[in-house]
Amino acid sequence: MYTRLRQTVKKYLTFRRVLFLLLFLIASFLWFKYIAGIIIVLVFIPITFLTVRYSKMIPHVSAESNTAMTFFIGYTFGPMYAFIYGPIVGVSCYVLNSFVSPGYMLTPVIAGITGALVGVLHFSFGMGFVQAFFIALVIRTLVAFPIFMMFYDPFEVTTHQVSQFLSNIIIYLPLLSLLYQVVAPFV
Repeated sequence: MYTRLRQTVKKYLTFRRVLFLLLFLIASFLWFKYIAGIIIVLVFIPITFLTVRYSKMIPHVSAESNTAMTFFIGYTFGPMYAFIYGPIVGVSCYVLNSFVSPGYMLTPVIAGITGALVGVLHFSFGMGFVQAFFIALVIRTLVAFPIFMMFYDPFEVTTHQVSQFLSNIIIYLPLLSLLYQVVAPFV
């Protein structure tokens, strides 16, 4: 019996296969962060698309998720990923939902810039997710408010900014904090 096992192991456990298996394991460990990132982005894109679409159905209320998810990408993967993710996904979702105007196009750009800020607060200053998220959201709101005042009605801008701030704090911050606790050991 021992010789039979030995022959089977010798047959299947060749040097080439062991080397391939070791290279595969090393690559899996090195690239796991990026695989997790791709999965997260594939989950975030449809959510962003739907929140952009349904935020416009209720007058004067905005609960879009692109800003919060850009913050998460920036905190988890770094400032450059947020700077790229926010504008690309946000502008795509707004265009696919037929919302094309200067104000709508600025929202994802501001999200990308402040998402990069979240990444800087985390990677450079070691700030926690909740603190970095809150600081960037306050800065985003303070920057966006006067910019959008140039394009839209003051009442509409005020209600959109307040509702977006509150939806990010009340809905997205707890959900993304929980998601970060789940994902953090792997990335």
